[in-house]
Amino acid sequence: MYTLKFWLKIVLLLLFWGILLPRLAKAQAGATDQTFGGGGGSVTSYFLPNGHAVANSIAVQADGKILVLGGTWVPTAAGTSQIALARYQQL
Repeated sequence: MYTLKFWLKIVLLLLFWGILLPRLAKAQAGATDQTFGGGGGSVTSYFLPNGHAVANSIAVQADGKILVLGGTWVPTAAGTSQIALARYQQL
């Protein structure tokens, strides 16, 4: 009986954590800045012609410029990876 109560508590905890909690946590209210990136609210930067890039960290400087730090990976036998850093500013 003890084992059943233990697993019931675990299942209920997982249900709360996985289903109910994300619905309670809301994103910060706001809207996309449609003037960013020359219109549309987003910008795409290409670091490599045939590789992959991923952003890991984003920071906004005091002057409003946005720093994005991540990495790149070229699909070769050596699996070359490099740091990627982009800095965006409003035009």
